[in-house]
Amino acid sequence: MRETIFLICLSLFFVRVAAQDTYRVGYLPSLNINKKLSDQWRLNYKVEGRALFSQGRLEDPSPYQFEYVHTDLSVIGAHKVGLNNKVAVGYLLRARNGDNRHRFIQQFTIVKRYTAWRLARRIASDQTFGAGEDAIIRLRYRLSSDFALNGQTVDPHEFYLKVNHEYLVAFEGGDEDLEIRLIPYLGYLVNDHNKIELGLDYRLNRLLLEIPQRHTLWLALNWFVSI
Repeated sequence: MRETIFLICLSLFFVRVAAQDTYRVGYLPSLNINKKLSDQWRLNYKVEGRALFSQGRLEDPSPYQFEYVHTDLSVIGAHKVGLNNKVAVGYLLRARNGDNRHRFIQQFTIVKRYTAWRLARRIASDQTFGAGEDAIIRLRYRLSSDFALNGQTVDPHEFYLKVNHEYLVAFEGGDEDLEIRLIPYLGYLVNDHNKIELGLDYRLNRLLLEIPQRHTLWLALNWFVSI
């Protein structure tokens, strides 16, 4: 918990809201299907859409204007290492107006469980390639905490709170950029095989570029299914 609070406070030092900064507001729904192959191996299939409702400059907000951005299709295989650690690799296809991008993903996750909450640390990297575009290489560090809101464990038909806080460093061509994400979720465990999460996904990027920063706010809706 102390680590999560420290990183959230640290991220506030990077936030500089100016009139010339840009913004995006949109919707980010996803479907996650998790398949257990054995005690050590799991597969995750994910479909995620992205749509914008409004975008522009903070000093000159734009009216509502719907724009569908892209669809992500991904598959990630995770192998359990030790008691609570996982190593994962995966592939993501980003389809956008006939312009496809390919992303390769590597992750290492450490989970520590406490009485009524859980803390997960994830170190990841990914590489994105597209025809006629510079490759994008990203390094990522994420802290994720979830808390039971009723008692010490989350049982079916109960709510829980989850908070993700992430830092991303991206390299594209000769440019480097830093992005910070803060995502609080309210989750509901439908049953042992289904859960739903609704949250606000806030992202701040262009922190290392000599251009106005960009503030992005997604309404995120996630459905998790275990089969």
